[in-house]
Amino acid sequence: MGHGGVRTFERVSSGHADFVITLASPGTTAAWCAKSGLDTTEDNVSCDSASTERVMINAYRWAQGAKTFGDDKMHSYRQMLINHEVGHRLGHNHEICSKQGALAPVMMQQTKFLSTDGATCRANAWPFPKG
Repeated sequence: MGHGGVRTFERVSSGHADFVITLASPGTTAAWCAKSGLDTTEDNVSCDSASTERVMINAYRWAQGAKTFGDDKMHSYRQMLINHEVGHRLGHNHEICSKQGALAPVMMQQTKFLSTDGATCRANAWPFPKG
């Protein structure tokens, strides 16, 4: 249970699911994301294909990570990927780094950058990192 009991997530193996998180090749990710008008090919990024039931996680990023997180934080990067794309499914838009040295908002495009208008944030995987 999360967000003070307002949201719950449950893995289901059959029956109805509100959305499906899918780990897929860059080509499959691009095809599903294109159904929602999104182009993931330039940076091999993931997406919430909002016009479908799929939240697409690009297997290239899952395996390679991103320079912004570095090689030693692959687990944290993968957590951020899931949290960021599911955040879109829940209706959240991209955010920016608003204070030098702060933790990046999970909705910041951390795969691409950690800086906005001269302020550089620290990589962060969680929407509520302090609890």
